[in-house]
Amino acid sequence: MRRLLKLWKEQSGAVSIYLIIILVPLFLLCGLLIDVARWRTADKEAENAVKSGVRSTLSAFSPKLAAYGLFGTDLTGSKGDEIFKQTVAGNLSGAAEPGQFRFIDQRLEEDSAKVTPIFVLSNHTIFKQQILEEMKYRAPIIYALELTDKFKKTGLDAQLNQASKFAENAVKVQELLEERDRKLNEVWDVFQAIRQKSEVLYPHYDTQLRDLNTLSEKIGSPAQENEYAALLGSLKGEAALDDTELSKHKDAFSEAMKLTKKANDDLNDEISKIRQPNGSDQQLRAEDVFNFVYLIDRQELEQWEAGVGTAVAQFSSVRVQLEDNLIFTNQKYSATSTALNGFKTKVDEWYDRQNKAQTERQSKNKATAAAKREQRAKAQPILDEFRRTIRSCSLVSNADLYEESYRKLQGDPGTVGSKGFYQTYLEMNQAAGAISPVSTVNLKNPDQAGSSSLKLVSALEGLLTEVRDEFYIDEFAVSKFSYRTLGLEKDAFGRPKTSKELSNPASHELTNQEVEYLIYGSNTCSGNYSSAYAEMFAVRLAIGTTEALLEPRNEALAAGSPLLVLLAAVTEGAIRAQADMTKLVQGEQVPLSRKLSGVITLGYKDYLRLFLLLHSRESVLLSRMQALIELNTKQKLYQMTTYVSGGASTSYRLWFLPAIMKLVGNSEFSGCEVRGNRCRMTKTADFTY
Repeated sequence: MRRLLKLWKEQSGAVSIYLIIILVPLFLLCGLLIDVARWRTADKEAENAVKSGVRSTLSAFSPKLAAYGLFGTDLTGSKGDEIFKQTVAGNLSGAAEPGQFRFIDQRLEEDSAKVTPIFVLSNHTIFKQQILEEMKYRAPIIYALELTDKFKKTGLDAQLNQASKFAENAVKVQELLEERDRKLNEVWDVFQAIRQKSEVLYPHYDTQLRDLNTLSEKIGSPAQENEYAALLGSLKGEAALDDTELSKHKDAFSEAMKLTKKANDDLNDEISKIRQPNGSDQQLRAEDVFNFVYLIDRQELEQWEAGVGTAVAQFSSVRVQLEDNLIFTNQKYSATSTALNGFKTKVDEWYDRQNKAQTERQSKNKATAAAKREQRAKAQPILDEFRRTIRSCSLVSNADLYEESYRKLQGDPGTVGSKGFYQTYLEMNQAAGAISPVSTVNLKNPDQAGSSSLKLVSALEGLLTEVRDEFYIDEFAVSKFSYRTLGLEKDAFGRPKTSKELSNPASHELTNQEVEYLIYGSNTCSGNYSSAYAEMFAVRLAIGTTEALLEPRNEALAAGSPLLVLLAAVTEGAIRAQADMTKLVQGEQVPLSRKLSGVITLGYKDYLRLFLLLHSRESVLLSRMQALIELNTKQKLYQMTTYVSGGASTSYRLWFLPAIMKLVGNSEFSGCEVRGNRCRMTKTADFTY
């Protein structure tokens, strides 16, 4: 024991040195660990403070836009920076009450807080994304309940498409039929001229040839020879003239027959393409009319042409017999008479064969033409009345009240280069506009109305397939904006329907006309109402026409005129459409189809959904929506930020690291810039709605 105490006393100074050598690094290491822990805490605190600052900036969204399901904040000026700065500073430990111990004393560096707007609501991609988020839950349900089920499950879309094809075929066949009949009339007229000529020529030449034969038997007397020669010379001249005239008639007949055969072939070929066997799937009964179309076999026309050629050739034989300078013997008389009789017999034969058919055809065509005039006369007043009422803005007490609103939307038409909200948003997105609607409906007369309306609705079969983004956008339009019958509609109990949308469409500047503007883009109430009314009438006309084509009248079918069947159906459809439109613009529901859909009904709003699909032009629709939203909210969407990036620099006091940093020769580490005894850090954060 004494030896150990002695050894301790002898080495006590050395142990102290050893302890110092060991304790100092341990102390420095502990200080380093403490500052590292403080750095990690400060780093996380700065990150959270900046994120909170950006979120607080986005929290200042526009309530007016939020009513549309859109979120954006106006960061123009210093408003955004101030919110960001205050939030970041308030979330740092340096903002704690003074006089208390603080593990870190982090504070915001002067003039370092800054927010940067990146995306704005004027951008179509951003605007569309927010619309899809707003509508993604309810739009598919409405799509299925209001449109797809009503058209698809009833089979009406297929029937409309079939009716459209029938109208197209009917017009084409009617044109070919009328062309064939025009050419056939020309052939018949020329043939009748030949027949009338034969009625004159035959008795004349028959008498003259008989006299010439009698005189030839008395040749020997100078007086008889002079009379014979005079008669023969006269007949030669007449035969030459008559043969030439008949040849011209024959050439005219052949040329007319050539065109007739071409027209007849075209008609027969078209009929063979479109005729369907009775009872085939999806066949309209109206298609039976193609089985009643009067057709002519090409062989019959060729035989007729050959018969006329033979008849004229027979008369040419009479001329040859007269011009051969041989004595007119009994044998020659017999041959000449046979040729003359052959000419007359052949003409009469083909006249007898064609007269009844051509007379009946022409008589039937006259009756059909009269029936078509009758149907046009019935339908035309309805179309005329439709055009008189089409431009009515009956729900707007004074359309001039909205002139200034339309000027803001569309620009001043009287000022060159004037741009409204719509054009501004369109150009911001580098999109091309369209002045007029995509499709046009011609309802001026019954002939055009039927085909035009059926062509319009035939596009529905391709549109009503599946839920797509564009329908979400369309449903946003009819939900957030006003339309003509808003406020007039009633529920199943007869109570007025009110919009529950926060955007309150009933209070908008363009009263009861916004959706129509979105679809058609006219700068007047009447212009937008007219376009919507015309297309709605066309859809109802097409449906009514299709229903009539399912059960056409037998007399119309028997007439063999596809156009007559179509006109009769258009007349019935126009009468029904007129009654339906009166109800629709009053906010009532009408049956989708009285024959096919039963109790399924559609209202004015539902037809606007259809027209939004038919006129699908995304860039145009989005720009018009943005224009209306600016008009209603007074918010410039190109100033409304949806994506914000914020950045700020903070600093806190270091306890031990500055000395250590000097020892190792560094001034920063892992995002910490050491300035004196303080650590400066810069943090950024990005957030979007």
